Amino acid sequence: MYVKKMFFVTAITMSLGVSAAYAQEQATETEQVANEAIEAVEMAAPAKAASPEGMWVRRKKGQDIRVEFRDGLMYCTIINRKKKSGKPKKDFEMCHGMKAEGDAWKGKKMKHPEMPKFMTFKGTVTVEGDVLKIKGCAGICDSEKWDRAKPAVAAKTEEMKSE
Repeated sequence: MYVKKMFFVTAITMSLGVSAAYAQEQATETEQVANEAIEAVEMAAPAKAASPEGMWVRRKKGQDIRVEFRDGLMYCTIINRKKKSGKPKKDFEMCHGMKAEGDAWKGKKMKHPEMPKFMTFKGTVTVEGDVLKIKGCAGICDSEKWDRAKPAVAAKTEEMKSE
């Protein structure tokens, strides 16, 4: 960058017959304008997809879901489930090791908590801000949205898990 700047200063000085100080000032202004243009382009560019890792709330049922990565694969576990009697129910894993593909995570072993346990689906997970969209297909497709849990809710849920 310094070499380009000096070349520019020299060219201006020689072609315009102006002082080196004036040419340096012009080069600095040009560089500043270029930097501002680069910043504007970067700000206008879409942000990278947010990480799905963390706590989510399933809109349909209000259930807490922990999304985590193990060995580079994504797992989505519904936690703190309860039976109709109010007794604790076993956690339910939905994603079963999805792999990152661009801005999405995909897998073929996805499960749905309201479907028979033997059924699996081709699934896709995407994140836009504080909304996670999960979609599963096996002949027909179904999707739902989850909301990122507020920090206080996520901390309480993790605390309950460790008890």
